[in-house]
Amino acid sequence: MYVLGVDVGTTGTKAMIVDDNGRIAASAYQGYPLITAGEGFVEQNAEDWWDAFVSTSRQCISKIEDRHNIIALSISSQGASMVPVDKNNLPLCNAMVWMDSRGNGVKDEMLKSRAEEWFYNRTGWKLLPGLCTVKIRWLSENRPDIFNNTCKYLTTMDYINFKLTGRYAIDPTNASITQLMNTTRKKWDTDILAFLDIGSDKLPELLPTGSVVGKLTENAAGILGLDINTAVINGGHDQYCAAIGAGAFNNGDIILSTGTAWVVLAISDKLDFDEVTNISIGPHTIEGLWGALTSIPTAGLAMEWFREKLGLRISDQGALEAETFRDIDIKAGGRLDSARNLLFYPCFSGRGFPNWSQKSRASLLGLSLEHDCYDIARAIMEGVAFEMKYVLEGYKKSGYAVNSLRIMGGATRSDLWMDIIANTVECSAIRFKEPNIACLGAAIIAGAASGVFKDFADGFRKVNGDELACPVKQPVKAAYLEKYEQYKKGMGYADSFYNSRVD
Repeated sequence: MYVLGVDVGTTGTKAMIVDDNGRIAASAYQGYPLITAGEGFVEQNAEDWWDAFVSTSRQCISKIEDRHNIIALSISSQGASMVPVDKNNLPLCNAMVWMDSRGNGVKDEMLKSRAEEWFYNRTGWKLLPGLCTVKIRWLSENRPDIFNNTCKYLTTMDYINFKLTGRYAIDPTNASITQLMNTTRKKWDTDILAFLDIGSDKLPELLPTGSVVGKLTENAAGILGLDINTAVINGGHDQYCAAIGAGAFNNGDIILSTGTAWVVLAISDKLDFDEVTNISIGPHTIEGLWGALTSIPTAGLAMEWFREKLGLRISDQGALEAETFRDIDIKAGGRLDSARNLLFYPCFSGRGFPNWSQKSRASLLGLSLEHDCYDIARAIMEGVAFEMKYVLEGYKKSGYAVNSLRIMGGATRSDLWMDIIANTVECSAIRFKEPNIACLGAAIIAGAASGVFKDFADGFRKVNGDELACPVKQPVKAAYLEKYEQYKKGMGYADSFYNSRVD
């Protein structure tokens, strides 16, 4: 038997078919563009989500001879990207992506009538322009034609679920990130809806992760080339699906998704609202567990910046080109001692949890004439690892357990970066070679709901055979413990310097 997991992300969609032994039988990817129509506007055509879903799924299905044995599918999705649809289920405009910031001014006005804590203690999220609460208010004030004709406000998950089954359904992990759901009750928050002057009839149905949304419609089954009895299982937000794919089932498990930004999700067995740090919290896909979500916004981007700006060389043909990350790794690998007093702060666009600061900027301290670009490369990797350690310490101060760090994404291809992290953090570090962990998580959710796997844990054991424990080397760990203390002292200097000078 087979299950199909599909991750509908911000820049593209990945699909995987997994068999009952946990083997990836087929996979595919298709990208799509972001549309920047004006200052702060970040949009997508919602039909691109569906087209990519169909294309990647069909590519995978075409590789399975006994495709009638594909018995279920589930979706992992980006969160808070909102598309309003009319009574004919057609989009009234492009989807407003979670990165959209056009509502900054609207957000400030909203906070004049409701305190930040009013939103946070209901939803687990501070008021942000990229979430649906601000977007709906922006539409009401700036596009009343759309606001007045909207039948449903949808996110990626419920838009695709409707295309597949004819039923508007969202799960609690995605609903939480809309900032329209009461996180404690796992129901749409009537006070927030009243504040926005909309009713719950404008929102999709809330169904638990792992529940059956329905069977494929005849139209969807025909388009995909699947049987109409194929079950559509309610999935989850991509970070929570990644938690399933990475086996983060217990209090104290931490997942780290490394991309342009590094996203951190701490798993807890208690729901705690922290008004000091405003850490973003929501329900786990597993009943009784919760997730605390934050990010290091430009962690991965820091090394991309280095490669494009400083990691240049002359090719054999005489052209200037960027070095490969592998070559940078090799050369920076021997710079533990020479980069010992070089500190890099990877805050190109501010710092997040636990010490929020929008004005902070990236800094390089301790540079001297004996340093070269590979010392800087090493310092960048170390600086990101130190920020990661600082975030984990913030979790502990907020009452979260930190037992294991489960790492996935592009940075796992760097042995050096994984070695630095393992010897910096105060917990075990595990990395996963499979880059599409969220997609695997969606497949596991489909498999557990349909009987292909006994439960999430059984699916994880069968699917993930490539996780590796990152070894700890005591001399390196001791060196980084000392350097981290230097880093924290310099952090205050770098932040105060820029906070006093940036408007």
